[in-house]
Amino acid sequence: MTWKPTTDIKRNFGIVAHVDAGKTTLTERILFVTGRIRSPGEVHDGNTVTDSDPSEQNHGITISAATVGADWQDHRLQLIDTPGHIDFGMEVTLPPRAHHAASTPHSG
Repeated sequence: MTWKPTTDIKRNFGIVAHVDAGKTTLTERILFVTGRIRSPGEVHDGNTVTDSDPSEQNHGITISAATVGADWQDHRLQLIDTPGHIDFGMEVTLPPRAHHAASTPHSG
């Protein structure tokens, strides 16, 4: 499925938090609500948009930061799903230079 943006107003959002906080789940839900995907994937099922690498799917964690886009109202949203595990820290420290905002999901 090829996504073609419909607007020139761009917003970059980095989704950053500790491991297992729900960053990829939040990304999937945003893609679903904006109509970018038909149904949200689940990390434990290995069928999310941003965790496409087999290693990520097998371990249920994000290893590489991934960027996906969606249109919402008159904005083009670029979501940057980052790893939460400290072993992949460089994937978290480099993307913030491009963020307009960051979301930090917190778990119970």
